[in-house]
Amino acid sequence: IEYLDKLAADAGDRADLRRELAAGYVRVGDVQGRPLNPNLGDTAGARVSYRKSVALYESIGVNADSAVEVRRELGTALLRLSELD
Repeated sequence: IEYLDKLAADAGDRADLRRELAAGYVRVGDVQGRPLNPNLGDTAGARVSYRKSVALYESIGVNADSAVEVRRELGTALLRLSELD
């Protein structure tokens, strides 16, 4: 998580790197505490990771005109976050 945080802080305006980092936060969140899947039981940590992922996707301007893969990735991050509420 520290590594991802450092990369995210240094990502600047590189949308490709921010997209990869966002996907990484989703994977970390899954390991931390995705319900109904093997996880570490860290629901609070998973929530933070999923929120970081969503924020990164939003920072690259995902919208209706974005590539379907990117919209799907944002949707996955939002779905994971909603699973915790």
